[in-house]
Formats: sequence, structure tokens, C-alpha cells
Amino acid sequence: MGIKFATSEDLEWINNQYASVGFVPSDLKQDKVAIITYNGENAGLGRLVHIDQNTMEMGGIYILPQYRGNKLAGYLVSFLVQEAKQSNASHVYCIPFEELATFYKKYGYKEVDTDQEAVHPTVMAKYKWCLQEYDKNVLLFAL
Repeated sequence: MGIKFATSEDLEWINNQYASVGFVPSDLKQDKVAIITYNGENAGLGRLVHIDQNTMEMGGIYILPQYRGNKLAGYLVSFLVQEAKQSNASHVYCIPFEELATFYKKYGYKEVDTDQEAVHPTVMAKYKWCLQEYDKNVLLFAL
């Protein structure tokens, strides 16, 4: 198992994976994409989207079906959380599917009460888009 940051050579593979599950494509100018490998093969990916100098969104966590059950998502999320913390961004959001709430809480995420807390407008717009776009409910979390 290993984790590497994507280069432009990886972009077609990345966006093919995201297209296969209905996720928004990545742009390496704005996104820092991590690829997790297993037995030398690309097994999954995730990204940190830089919204502004103080705000990031972690998302696009996807492990290919044949590699599930190897705890790769946990390694990938832990890696991205550490990277986000090192960036000194004051706000790091995540918009997971509701059934993954317990998983993300293990890595320090907490649910955001949008009635009580100010949320970056770009993140709020994506959250609302996800609520409408996906058949499953999503939550808004922050580190």
C-alpha cells in the first residue's frame, strides 16, 4: 500500500474513476489529488479542493470495488486530513454520504449546524447541489 499525489499523467484515470460514480471531475490546478495503491496498482483516490487560502474541501474519496475491505479508505482519509492540517487552512470541510458519518468522525470531522455556523458560500453551494444531485442523503462536516 502506498499513497502518492497525482500528476497530469494521472488525470485521465482520475476523471474516469470519478465519472464512473457521478463525481465532479478534478482539475489539478485547484485540486490536490491523492492516489492510493495496493500491490502496485491504483486502488482508489481522494482530493483536497482549495477553495481559497483559508478553506479546503476534502472529497472524492473512492476505492475501486475490487480493493474494498483492505482499510484503504481509512489510510487515504487519514493522509488527506494530515495534509489539510499541514496546509494551515482554518476551515476544512467534507460532504459525506450520511451512512459514512461514523467513519469520518473517527478522523476528527464534526457535523456542521448550518443554522448556527457560517459556511463558505462555495462549500454551501456544493452541499446544496449534493443534496439535490444524489439519491442518498449527504451531511456537511468540518474538521
